[in-house]
Amino acid sequence: MIAYLDAQTGSMIAAAFAGGAAGVAVLVRMYGYKFLGLFSKKYRRKAEVQQGDLLGVEIDPETGEPVDPEAAAEALARSDTKR
Repeated sequence: MIAYLDAQTGSMIAAAFAGGAAGVAVLVRMYGYKFLGLFSKKYRRKAEVQQGDLLGVEIDPETGEPVDPEAAAEALARSDTKR
């Protein structure tokens, strides 16, 4: 059935295994907090923050709500002018 295996074949198989392991690691990292969030409020917040990072939206880790950068900048500017 397999008549000839050279060194390149072994390298290709090793690369396929390494790529599969990396893919599984990314999958676990992306959806691990979501799964754990079903059981814990702490992990639910972490999942929301991580999802915000993926979408490019800043999430407040304490409330889990999106932070509006423009409103935060305006509030900071108002507090600086009062001093």
